[in-house]
Amino acid sequence: MSDGKVVIIGGGGGVGSATAFSLATGERSYDLVLTDTRPNMVTSHVMDLENAVALAPGSSTVRGGDVGDAADAGVVVFCAAAPLRLNTSRSVYLAENHAILAAALAELRAVGFGGVLILLSNPVDPLLTWVHRQGWPDRRRLIGYALNDSLRLRTAIAAGRGLHPRDVDAWVVGEHGAGQVPLFSRVSVHGVPVKLDEAERAAAKEYLDTWYARHVALDPAVQLGQRKRRHRRRGGVGADGRGLKHAWFHNLCSI
Repeated sequence: MSDGKVVIIGGGGGVGSATAFSLATGERSYDLVLTDTRPNMVTSHVMDLENAVALAPGSSTVRGGDVGDAADAGVVVFCAAAPLRLNTSRSVYLAENHAILAAALAELRAVGFGGVLILLSNPVDPLLTWVHRQGWPDRRRLIGYALNDSLRLRTAIAAGRGLHPRDVDAWVVGEHGAGQVPLFSRVSVHGVPVKLDEAERAAAKEYLDTWYARHVALDPAVQLGQRKRRHRRRGGVGADGRGLKHAWFHNLCSI
């Protein structure tokens, strides 16, 4: 098994390609393999990343591949998901993304994958719990990754105080979604603990609670889907937009 080999399942999407870019342009060197059900998107991203690594401090390589490449990989990053659509909760993707994940998990097991599985697809908490209950991979090889909520809390607090988000340290625990719990009692600015007043807490909580719905509504694929539905109601026939997915970079991946 190669610790430096990373297979990204869903590498043709926004999250997967951004993960590849983050790793490819870092100081450490990786053998990055992108897989996706849309090979043309993998080729497109690989063409860009092959150029980007020329400026990287490390010497990573990037190529397209398939799940079979995971046989000797140290890490598999799973970020494949159903196309984005208008909604107010990540839970709407549970059934579809569970089916995608279950199929990938069966393939990984069949090829003898023995590394660490990092799950980025939503809803990350129940999906990771389901994988754990399957008994494979071992729980010590499973990571569910979602730092977004804590970053958004820091952004909200910083905006209210006229600071840069980097100056704020604050954490959100619990579920990535409706079950999130902001730890207002553990906020610090420039390393010094601070106490937020009620107005600051309310503003930060509103920012957290509404961020996802506001963000999804701006997605081009979602807007296209809404126009198609209106067109169909008027009797027209729209093109199938299920393949149009623009997944924004919601997660930072550091290995």
